[in-house]
Amino acid sequence: MNRKRGAWNVGQNGSSGNAGASMAVDHYPEQTLSRHRFSRAGDRWKHALPRLRKTPSAAAIFGLLNIKTTWQGESWRVPIACPHCGAFKLSDDDTYAIEWRGGGVHDPFGPNSRPQQVGCLACGRSVDVTVLLEVWSAKDLDQLLMKGPLAEFAPRHQTFIVDQPEPGKFWIGRTVRDALNGRVGRVFPLTRRLSRIEAMDEDHARELVARHHASMTWRDVAITGELEPEDPAWHGGPLAPWERNKLSRLQQAERRQKRAALDAELDAVRRQREAELGL
Repeated sequence: MNRKRGAWNVGQNGSSGNAGASMAVDHYPEQTLSRHRFSRAGDRWKHALPRLRKTPSAAAIFGLLNIKTTWQGESWRVPIACPHCGAFKLSDDDTYAIEWRGGGVHDPFGPNSRPQQVGCLACGRSVDVTVLLEVWSAKDLDQLLMKGPLAEFAPRHQTFIVDQPEPGKFWIGRTVRDALNGRVGRVFPLTRRLSRIEAMDEDHARELVARHHASMTWRDVAITGELEPEDPAWHGGPLAPWERNKLSRLQQAERRQKRAALDAELDAVRRQREAELGL
């Protein structure tokens, strides 16, 4: 597999919202694919942290740090000091100040995720439990997202389709239809300039494309009026599940057409022979 490499390190003044996460990308022209990779220790964690804070990861982090919750004052309490006010216990009843009310939703795609409710009864502020891991090394934090108890909450690379309707303008979606739907009008070119990029989410993909579009491989791809590529394998890489299904449907339709043509041909031959035999 041939590839070209490029890397941009986004600092505090860059446009990245990922606190300096490296924007390294490898290009695979034969697959019409540009693939993001984390090139420095800690970049994976920095990129994942904003989303991780929206997931119900408190139980996993408590278990990782061997923090045992206890039932006090009709709620679960956590024996840690509040990162805001420093309170460890309440003076009036000698119970732990940090309360863990549970709840939370884990949505792997992100938009509907929400954290478990952890808050301080002394100052009334909510607690971000990821701050408990700030003393860990960058390498160890990255490992938590790959093999550790936080791996289930880590964002995963996804492949996005990029349409370039005009120089410097890009439409991005999970499929060709997703990239174009709602953006094209009633009249649009049926040949699209397309590429693919592997990123953590659509915002990440958009940022990568803005930085790397000049090095990406672009192909002119014929599409249908339904905003689907005529050839699902246009990019030359392994097919996604929906692309395999589309290709299978096209192949089945082609077989049906060939069988119908064969049946018509056989019927014509039969009628001709019947006429010749006077039947």
